[in-house]
Amino acid sequence: MPDDRDSHSPFCSFGSIFSAFIDRENLTAFKGNDAAKRFVDELNRAEDALQNARKQSAVLEQQKNAAVDKLNQLIAALSFDWDVKPEK
Repeated sequence: MPDDRDSHSPFCSFGSIFSAFIDRENLTAFKGNDAAKRFVDELNRAEDALQNARKQSAVLEQQKNAAVDKLNQLIAALSFDWDVKPEK
């Protein structure tokens, strides 16, 4: 079965169908069409959620990199020169 998902839309076939007919920047042909308006609203919400997830991912990546750098500094500061003396 062919994959009918649109690479530019988080929706499956519903998004593929509408992406062929709806340009979100030019909806004059669908003015007053509630289904088109709901679709665009949902698409906008999905894109906002995706953008927020990308921002959150970037922040987490920065935090991870900072933690790795700190851990590497701590490991580099470890001293393995121990005086091992037998107990009497």
